[in-house]
Amino acid sequence: MIHIPSESLKAAGRMLKRLRTKQCTLPVLNHILVEAGPDEGIRLTVCNLDQWLTTRVPTDRPSDTVESLLLPADAFQAALKADKGSVVTFARKGSKGDRRLRLTMTRGGITVETNHPTLETEEFPPCPHVPKGIEPTPVPGRTFEMVGEIAVCASKDSTRYILNSVLLTPEDGGMIVATDGRRLAATAASPHFSYSRWRFADGGLDLGER
Repeated sequence: MIHIPSESLKAAGRMLKRLRTKQCTLPVLNHILVEAGPDEGIRLTVCNLDQWLTTRVPTDRPSDTVESLLLPADAFQAALKADKGSVVTFARKGSKGDRRLRLTMTRGGITVETNHPTLETEEFPPCPHVPKGIEPTPVPGRTFEMVGEIAVCASKDSTRYILNSVLLTPEDGGMIVATDGRRLAATAASPHFSYSRWRFADGGLDLGER
């Protein structure tokens, strides 16, 4: 069983929704990978095959053994409605081919238990391996919000794959850039710098806002 405080789960939900997975056609991508262990605590991961987003959640009831399960979207939405200050419990049940997730929570002061069909954790795409020697770079939470603001200028044309993403560079304090070939948006990654945006239209440079 994996125990997560309701407030920690809600905070994780606000983080995980930054990566859109509801529109994915592969059923496994509409699940959240939940991993628990005595050393690393609890991790929640979402994936859309292009990006992986993982967040750790605090718990005062760590797992004694390494456990993992896939949390389907409907079970996650139900768990977010648990009473404040309560603990949500997830348990994987059933055999392979008939795997189910048992969700136990308190709602309105009443203990509620529901069962949801789920998949095997082995079906979840593994996160790309990061070579040894490469240290992760801490990114302020505000930077992720700025990525969302800049992303409106990224191309939605599937034939221009390189322009479908947002560029985040660490040089000179960091820059966030997105363009569709006609418009371009750019801002400093650090929240200490002012926000700037430029639009390209009809071959001319139009200063949008600063």
